[in-house]
Amino acid sequence: MKLVDCSPIAELPTRTGRFRVAAFKTSNGLEHAALIKGDVELRERVPVRVHSSCLTGDVFGSKKCDCRAQLEAAMKMIEKKKSGVVVYLNQEGRGIGLVNKIRAYKLQ
Repeated sequence: MKLVDCSPIAELPTRTGRFRVAAFKTSNGLEHAALIKGDVELRERVPVRVHSSCLTGDVFGSKKCDCRAQLEAAMKMIEKKKSGVVVYLNQEGRGIGLVNKIRAYKLQ
């Protein structure tokens, strides 16, 4: 049984720097992404940020969360170190989903 199915890797210029991006699909059918900086395969220690997708924070810049700031800080740190990986998980709100996340926003 294959747990992860990877896509080809492409160059991705960002505001933070140049990364490589790969999409991968897990056995549950969800598609995720990995931003890769430098040669990470042969290194003993590699900085890694595992980040749950956050439409309201990452995309819209909501002031109710600091997700975007955390993601940008991780990307800047990896750019500075010239090596690392950001694993961007397709699990909105740490798995609660967008609808439930908006319900929680309404309660705040």
